[in-house]
Amino acid sequence: MAINKDRLLFDDCIISGLSLYTPSLLLVLAYRTRDENDEPIAVTTETTLRRGVHHRQTGLQPEIRLVNAISKEEVDVDTLTMSRYESLAAADYHLNTLYVPAADMTGSVQKGALDTLWDASLSATRIFSSAASIRSASGASGEHIVSSPTLAPTGSVSKSSVTGHLRSLETHHPATTPGLKIFIQSPYDCVLALKRDLSDHLSWLLERERYEEAWHLVSDHPEAVTSTREPSILSEGETPPTPSKHQETLAEFFADSPSLEPTTSVPRVDHSIVEKEKRRVGELWLRQLVASHSWAKAGEVAGMVLGTSSRWEHWVWTFAQAGRFDEIAPHIPTTHVQPPLPSLVYEVVLGHYIMRDRLRLKDLLERWDPSLFDVRSVTRAIENKLNSTDTSEDGTDDDEPGKDWRILQESLAKLYIADERPKEALRCYIRLQNADAAMALIKEYRLLPAVADDIPGFLLLRVTREQMESASLQELEEACLVCVRMLVDEAHRGSIPPMAVVKQLQAKGDAFQPFLFLYARALWKAQGTEDAEIDKQELVGKAYRKQQRLEQEGHVLVEEFGDLAVDLFAEYDRPLLMEFLRASRSYVFEKAAAICETRHYYPELVYLLSQTGETKRALTLIVTRLSDVTLAINFAKEQDDPDLWNDLLEYSMDKPKFIRGLLEEVGTAINPITLIKRIPEGLEIEGLRDGVLRMVREYELQNSISEGVARVLRSEVASGMDRLRTGRAKAVHFEVKQENTKRVEVSIETSQVEANAINDEKAMEPTIENAEIGPGHCAECKKVFVEDEKETLIGFVCGHVFHLSCLLSKIDDPNTAAAAQHLQAQFAADAADDGYSRSVGAKVSHAHIIRNAVRGGCVLCKLVDDR
Repeated sequence: MAINKDRLLFDDCIISGLSLYTPSLLLVLAYRTRDENDEPIAVTTETTLRRGVHHRQTGLQPEIRLVNAISKEEVDVDTLTMSRYESLAAADYHLNTLYVPAADMTGSVQKGALDTLWDASLSATRIFSSAASIRSASGASGEHIVSSPTLAPTGSVSKSSVTGHLRSLETHHPATTPGLKIFIQSPYDCVLALKRDLSDHLSWLLERERYEEAWHLVSDHPEAVTSTREPSILSEGETPPTPSKHQETLAEFFADSPSLEPTTSVPRVDHSIVEKEKRRVGELWLRQLVASHSWAKAGEVAGMVLGTSSRWEHWVWTFAQAGRFDEIAPHIPTTHVQPPLPSLVYEVVLGHYIMRDRLRLKDLLERWDPSLFDVRSVTRAIENKLNSTDTSEDGTDDDEPGKDWRILQESLAKLYIADERPKEALRCYIRLQNADAAMALIKEYRLLPAVADDIPGFLLLRVTREQMESASLQELEEACLVCVRMLVDEAHRGSIPPMAVVKQLQAKGDAFQPFLFLYARALWKAQGTEDAEIDKQELVGKAYRKQQRLEQEGHVLVEEFGDLAVDLFAEYDRPLLMEFLRASRSYVFEKAAAICETRHYYPELVYLLSQTGETKRALTLIVTRLSDVTLAINFAKEQDDPDLWNDLLEYSMDKPKFIRGLLEEVGTAINPITLIKRIPEGLEIEGLRDGVLRMVREYELQNSISEGVARVLRSEVASGMDRLRTGRAKAVHFEVKQENTKRVEVSIETSQVEANAINDEKAMEPTIENAEIGPGHCAECKKVFVEDEKETLIGFVCGHVFHLSCLLSKIDDPNTAAAAQHLQAQFAADAADDGYSRSVGAKVSHAHIIRNAVRGGCVLCKLVDDR
């Protein structure tokens, strides 16, 4: 085609037909006069016997071209496959267009002329004289024009099958849809061309087995799935989808948009049909990859196209049979699909990696939900692998010792937890020395008693082999601190007895002796997880009492292995050894003494000898081994044995340092004269004078203190006796209680006198032997007291009780006696009225008179004293 100003020149063809496709696109039916090499076609003719008719034998296939009338460029070219095109000339081809409007969906639609023509074309033999009509396929390079096939029944197809196929085409053929129809006629064919859409592109891709592009097309443009699918590519048992093509208007059809993009009005698509089509195309794509042995790509595609399809089982087995687990395993669904995949699928994959690739096994167990497979069967497979000879803790895997063994143990622990077997999982973490996971499991499920049979492993959670060989005690303590304190807590609760811990650690040999010490010390000091490192001075009330109780319980628990505790404390903590020796009696003294003597722990040995009665030997050790005069003196003071003092003096006489120390520190424990007399003559003692002066001053001080204490005691005794006498002289208030008509007892309640002092001095007071004064009688008038006694009664500590009137009669002062008689009469009158009309002034006066009456004490006892 050539361009000359505003004219279009076609120098390579003859225009057999021309039409307007859109306002800017021309539709040209071109009869080519040049071949692909741009060479002219030779014209050959053949003369027949029939009146000289000429037949061409060099004709080329005609083309449908779209030309942009504005830019003068060819937009698209599509070659038409026509019957007997070699013998046809340009005049034998014709081009016609017809626009079919959208049918009215609300009412019945009458068949138009095009439908009638199409119905007639269903019997191709009645329209065309030749039965050799073929299907005119769309061009490979076209983008906008799709040629619809004509019917070409052949003799090899049965009549019933042809009838069914024609009936299907009658229902779904594009000629029945609205839009622009392009007809290209030749003497032998009639080709129907339509505007190409996404569904046509999908069909074109499927015909050429370009399944990857087809799948992405369906995924990105679901509207491409329409009823134009040929029955031959439907899945088995699948029904054709319902029509979903968008029905364009005339204006939309003639829009200047040659692309395949969907219009603004997106057709409604049945998503179930789209998903089925995606799965179908995806499986075709997958089969194509498997057939070409592209396993890695096939695995990725399977994860992308299968989704939740039940076809997963088939493809997993396909990959498994080919030994391609690595390609399919990462893409197997990690959640439940419908219908669910058999658990055997997952178990076979896991079993493969248990034997071959432990890292991939770990990754799959982290991603797969345990509910997808039978946990116990996978657990047994891992256990069998761990029990085999080719997997051990010391094995070398990829230059890393025990790598496979550790991965299998971690996987086994996770499966145990999923199977609700936390105890077994804890044992796995202990073997792995995974302290964080083990501690979290213990706290969540309270599982410490579950490791009672593997205490050494529990203590080594954070201790490495290198630390076991060369670490200091402090480093070991920091590593196992939490574990030790947790064991202390369990010991107090009674769930893990201390002897069980001790026996297991002892069975491990000397390497575990530091852990034994740390456990014994924490138990002795009650250093549990809650009570460790507590400042006792900050504790008050219940917290202090709780800590005291825990320490006492800890002492009792350690005493169960007292001899071992002595050995451990002697080895690692000497101050704690002395504390234990003094606080406990659960150890054998002879064994403890032997340990202390072997280690030259003389202070501890001195204490043990003193407890066994070997005080002289203990004193000898202090003097000869320790040379500590202060310790010797304190030891002698504690024992308080005169013979021991003599031994000390005897040991010290040839040691000037000891003699001076005795003079300065012995104090009053021994007679200083005895000490001075025993000092050998001529022995030079440095500081002797100062020592003697200090002893004398100490004696003077002791004497002064003793005298002062004696004076204080005498003063206190005298003051106490005065208080006692004053109290004995006071009257007391009492109540009359009558138990029967014949006997009345008087109970006396002391109010101001110390009862204990009264009882102590009662024997010292003189008693009046008067047989006529019995209990419950007035000491003056000898009358019996009654329960409803109206007159006030006055009793004394000596036991004598008087009527107030009888006591007042003994008053020597006549004025006081007269006033008392007057008050008594007034009280009697008031009591006759209501008994509660006494005034405050009368009460005060009455109390004053009574105080004067009893001030001198009991009148009878006073008479005795006067005699």
